[in-house]
Amino acid sequence: ELHLARKLQGSRLRSAFSASPPHQNSDHSLHIFDQKKGLLIEKSVSTNFKLFIMAQAQAEGLRRKGEIAGHRGMTKEAATGLVTGVAYGMTSPIVGHPFDTIKTKMQAEKIYAKSNAFQVGRAVYASQGIAGFWKGILPPLAGSAFYRGILFSAYSATFAASKGTVLEKPIPGTNGLRGAVLLGALNASVARAAIETPLELMKVRRQTGQKWTTGSGVTGMFSVNQLAELYKGSGPTFARTLSMLGSFFIIVDYSARLIPDVVNTPLIGPFFKGGLATTFGWVMAWPFETVKSRVQADMTGEYKGQSISKILRSIIAKEGIKGMYRGIGPGATRSFVANGCSMIVFHYAQDWVEKHF
Repeated sequence: ELHLARKLQGSRLRSAFSASPPHQNSDHSLHIFDQKKGLLIEKSVSTNFKLFIMAQAQAEGLRRKGEIAGHRGMTKEAATGLVTGVAYGMTSPIVGHPFDTIKTKMQAEKIYAKSNAFQVGRAVYASQGIAGFWKGILPPLAGSAFYRGILFSAYSATFAASKGTVLEKPIPGTNGLRGAVLLGALNASVARAAIETPLELMKVRRQTGQKWTTGSGVTGMFSVNQLAELYKGSGPTFARTLSMLGSFFIIVDYSARLIPDVVNTPLIGPFFKGGLATTFGWVMAWPFETVKSRVQADMTGEYKGQSISKILRSIIAKEGIKGMYRGIGPGATRSFVANGCSMIVFHYAQDWVEKHF
């Protein structure tokens, strides 16, 4: 162990811990990734030595395997988050857009008000063919790569900037949850909502067979009214995003700390971590997603000037509680599959960036 410690000292070795919490006097398998050689080294070490190496890694700002960000410095973490977020963002819409198209039609088009997901899917295929499932994909494809790059960058920068502050310390009674995770999720939500709202409006209008360049009082494509129209539904978009990302980052943080063996299993671990964390977030945020889709698809002024709570009460009065979760089936399926695949790509990109930079 002394020889291994000397070998580690001063090198560019990144620890990649994937063992269960240590027990006294037990041996553990320590996984170390050699960034220069690109090799994963496995060593059998004692509890004390592993704890020593873990403390050294944390002091140097190295990321715990499975976490979204580390403490290598705000600029470096922000840049890593940007690159990996773009990779995540390009994967998600390509995989998940067909499910999203069905979900949006179920939520926003009255002709599908009593149709289930399979009926809507058959109708789309019959009228538009396979291409109909990817209708309107260009705005979310470009936007997803952009805003996910920004949101992961915002989260990573916030997380790194919290080093040495009270935000780095666990919140009492939360089993280790840190304030840095919560503040990072808030900043990521603000960044995403600001970029995503107009892109979501374009997507929803295209999916429901409307032109995104039209709206009440719009006189030209580059007019002030058109800009305001593009940000229609910004309130429910932010509420939905904060609910979703808050749940996502909290679950990912807990999983990386408490069940590292599970979430770091090659391919399967990241897939289920991304799929389950994001899908749970969507379940929490779905009522706001329903409001957002209806507000952005509204061309008649039915929801103009109404608050989120008023629209939710109206939906419950007319359709019951299940009306708030309209389209949750294809939406949850899209979320699980798309974000599971995206998380695999994210961690491959993350390891590549940390290996080379």
